[in-house]
Amino acid sequence: MKPYEQLTLKGKLRLLRGLALDALGRFGVTAVRLKLIGTDTNLIYRVWADDGQQFALRLANPQWRGAETAVSEAMWLDALVQDTDIPVPKMCRSPNGDAVAFPQAAGAPTNRHAVLICWLPGVLLEL
Repeated sequence: MKPYEQLTLKGKLRLLRGLALDALGRFGVTAVRLKLIGTDTNLIYRVWADDGQQFALRLANPQWRGAETAVSEAMWLDALVQDTDIPVPKMCRSPNGDAVAFPQAAGAPTNRHAVLICWLPGVLLEL
């Protein structure tokens, strides 16, 4: 197997999909469908779970957003949900209460972290 850095974009995305599936498992979610919908700074997947729920999974680019920022984001969204009537997406937690997961997959980079957010229905403005 080639090192990650030497793979084509398609090869890299295949390995990163393994990270996405591992992250979902860490949140206790079993996906029946996973669709990559964003690749600009982070990888964003739309997730359809086996229990009918839908989520957005973000695999963070480590050069752009650190895990500490993701924890802060979770705290902010939790406060908005608790203290306001603003319709914001709810951050999902792992079975041990963590808002941030550190997925692993063979051959994939080890410096990515993931957050899982409940899907809010709405109009998709751009793809």
